[in-house]
Amino acid sequence: MAIIQASREFEGGDISANAYGRIIKEGVRQISFRDDKNRNGNYFFILPAYKVDNRGAGVWYRVISVRREFGIDKGRESYVPRNDDPINFFENKCRMFYPDFCVPQIVKNNGEERKIQPAFGKISKQLLYNAAYVNELQLGAHVIMLPAHYIGQSIESWCKSTDARGQLRPMLNDSTGATPIKLQIRPQGSVSGNPWLIEIDPSQRFPLPEQLADTDYLYNLDDVVHHYEDEYLINKLKSIVPNDIFEKCMTGHPLFVKSAYRGADLKPLAEQEAQPVQDEIPMTYAPAVKAAVAILTPPVRSAAPAFEFPKANVQAPSMHIPATAPAQAETSEAPKAVTSSFYNPAAAKSMESVKAYLNARKV
Repeated sequence: MAIIQASREFEGGDISANAYGRIIKEGVRQISFRDDKNRNGNYFFILPAYKVDNRGAGVWYRVISVRREFGIDKGRESYVPRNDDPINFFENKCRMFYPDFCVPQIVKNNGEERKIQPAFGKISKQLLYNAAYVNELQLGAHVIMLPAHYIGQSIESWCKSTDARGQLRPMLNDSTGATPIKLQIRPQGSVSGNPWLIEIDPSQRFPLPEQLADTDYLYNLDDVVHHYEDEYLINKLKSIVPNDIFEKCMTGHPLFVKSAYRGADLKPLAEQEAQPVQDEIPMTYAPAVKAAVAILTPPVRSAAPAFEFPKANVQAPSMHIPATAPAQAETSEAPKAVTSSFYNPAAAKSMESVKAYLNARKV
């Protein structure tokens, strides 16, 4: 058991801009804006730090990169790449050899223009927090994923800003006086650009129950991310890009062997297990936070409620494959072939056919 004070700056907390599949492991309580209770917005507490960094600063969020729209048509999904991600390897070589294939396409659907990313998708920066429902604290800590741009920067800016007296504001996740925030994704068509709405009211501060500041009841955000196996990613990539592009851009990757991917037993997308889809995170506009008002002395912590708080345990085993495998004796045996479970009729077409297909969809 430990209670750690959140810090305004900590190692791994850089969310600067330059820096649908499964993102979070099964068994982790999550806040989704697709749930009915959150469709019209809701109020949340961002919870205190879950660990300390090497300098002793309290770490209260985790920055991750998410590859979105990986796939084609209804088979697009999102996932968190590792440092040795094979799709990153493919994208880097594809941008050198086939730059036209890497350009997003603009298509019209019911009179509205829409940007379609290349089959390998795009990378966006997201933030993971421990959070709790203001009106349902007894549900305990949940993991909430928010865009770094706009929402994450609004929260970070708040914690580093000054009030009307020129003094640093109390951290909005100070357990002795936490500030609730309202988050909402407005319905499509109601607003152009960024549909995210965030409200932070500096006049409201509430003491959190001790359990919601205790690391035993907070998720270790370093251990909640789901990772796909490399073989899964490579086989899906093989099924959604032309063979000549796939083979040229994957040549040199440790898991790639040309013959291993020819004539694979592929199944239609409709037969594969549906993957849960996470909320799409648009990114534009600068944050708009309510005007600052004088903040009263932090309230005294209230007595713990009578109900039991659930602890934050990650029960599902990690899918992570270490970047560096244990040293093995040299062998002439070829890498083991992997059977793909995806199907894309365009995969076997030539580059010229793919270009014609993309040109036909242009506005």
